[in-house]
Amino acid sequence: AYMRYNSLALRLVKPNGLLLSFTCSAAMTQSGQFTTIIKESAIKAKRQITLIRELGPAVDHVINPAYTEGSYLSGRLFFCSDSIDLK
Repeated sequence: AYMRYNSLALRLVKPNGLLLSFTCSAAMTQSGQFTTIIKESAIKAKRQITLIRELGPAVDHVINPAYTEGSYLSGRLFFCSDSIDLK
């Protein structure tokens, strides 16, 4: 689902626009695959993207070190340049 939604979103972002994508999945956040899936989505959408910032939970969302599953909020901000030519 993440690949599909981000590919569709990237097709709607204007050249030199921004994509902001979030997940609240502990599995996605802790596996480190979130950024990779968005990169693959960009290839599928034929868009060039640059990671600007990795985002996490706000300071009022405390994480208990004894409960690692509590670390599940993450976001990515990307700059989206023109479409790429994949010849």
